[in-house]
Amino acid sequence: MSGIQKVHAIVGGFHLAPAPDDIVAKTVAVFKDINPDYIIPMHCSGVNMIMAVHMAMPKTLVMPSTGTRVVFGV
Repeated sequence: MSGIQKVHAIVGGFHLAPAPDDIVAKTVAVFKDINPDYIIPMHCSGVNMIMAVHMAMPKTLVMPSTGTRVVFGV
């Protein structure tokens, strides 16, 4: 839709901590379709979401913590 061919990273608070498993699974399926190089979930994404990404796409998961800086270069 946007014309962008490659997504380098998906970064954000996905607010899925209270979400049912089927919503988390659908979200991870879409992430897999997008096929980013990195997924960086913030704390409000929820442990269930983080674990689902880790199980489905372990090499893409980057776990940030307080003070983490994400710098992308060319």
